[in-house]
Amino acid sequence: MLLVCCLAALPTIVHALTQSLFGGVMTDIRALLEVSSFSMGVMAAAFNLPAVLLQPGAGALVDRLGAQRTLTAATVGYAACCAWFAFSGSASNATVARLVMGSFAAFLYPAFISVIARLVAAEGRQRAIGLMQMAIGLAGVSGSLLATPVLASDSWRLALGGPAFTALPLAIALWIMLAHPLLRGRGAGGVTTPPLRLRQVLAIPDIRRACVAAAGTGGIMIALGGLLNPTNARVVWKLPEASWGTVNAAFFIGFALGGPILARVARSFGPRRTLCGAIALLAVSLAAWAYLPVEQGVAVACAFTFCAGLGASAMSIAVGVAVRAVPVDSAGAASGLVVSSVACSGMVIQAAAMATTAIPGTTPVGRSQACAAGVIVIVLGALWVARKVTDAPAPGSSR
Repeated sequence: MLLVCCLAALPTIVHALTQSLFGGVMTDIRALLEVSSFSMGVMAAAFNLPAVLLQPGAGALVDRLGAQRTLTAATVGYAACCAWFAFSGSASNATVARLVMGSFAAFLYPAFISVIARLVAAEGRQRAIGLMQMAIGLAGVSGSLLATPVLASDSWRLALGGPAFTALPLAIALWIMLAHPLLRGRGAGGVTTPPLRLRQVLAIPDIRRACVAAAGTGGIMIALGGLLNPTNARVVWKLPEASWGTVNAAFFIGFALGGPILARVARSFGPRRTLCGAIALLAVSLAAWAYLPVEQGVAVACAFTFCAGLGASAMSIAVGVAVRAVPVDSAGAASGLVVSSVACSGMVIQAAAMATTAIPGTTPVGRSQACAAGVIVIVLGALWVARKVTDAPAPGSSR
């Protein structure tokens, strides 16, 4: 079962690696395709939009059709789109490739959650989710580190098209290893009851609480890692350019390690107190991140961002709360709703941060601190909602 779960996680890890690498080589892509900053923004958004709109529906399809079919097909489709994007000759072609790629990517994480919900005992699921988050975080760090040699060797097309070379053997391995009766969808393995519909899943109070908590942690992770950490290092702390990546890597390391650490804490203190404690750590770290005096060295900056990453890793606890709140055969839909809220929150926060540059009469430091204040308000709202999470699984849920 461990091998099956690890294999089911691999497509999501490859996805995290390639998307992190994309962020690191955007300048080369922009120069080669001769596109404007706005067009690059559209290209990036083209991938994220399906994650917001399609993830809940993709999770529901995983529940109905089974992880074996959906994860195998999504892996092949995602890899093909990677090759399409890598060898595109125009911005419009590359943008469409990113859009279709995001549609396939919407299936990857819910399919993994569906696998562990069916194959892992209830007491081990949170640990599996935490380890998956650690793998995703470390893949993000690896992608950032790989960006430098890829740029130096001018090989971004080959690097971003890499998943296409592994698609066929990975798809075959997935199809064979996921041939478990419980992973073939409704009607297989003696399962005859239909999964819950999306509106039924969303009607469960802990699902809504998990979505809010994830938006205030995972969404912050996207905003900090993708935009605000480097901006703060440059504008507020005035650190040298060579250290911006180090500061951001410390954040992702904290996010990665937080998954298994919080899973262990949750076994002793329960998901509610663990979730609240991690979100409180995130709020305090963000306040220090934005408002302490600017004369901070790289080591202190890394300590702040590491703690913020550790707090943001509470997203894994929110996913575990959602999976616990529904029957096993609806875990894909539950995780899809949570991840959709994460993607939505991250996009909104980044868009709002970029919009502040158009406000007249403001300074870069003032804008950065104003963004931090808004983010802290979101985190405190998530903390307020997380206080109501129930520690005991609901009757009939995935125990």
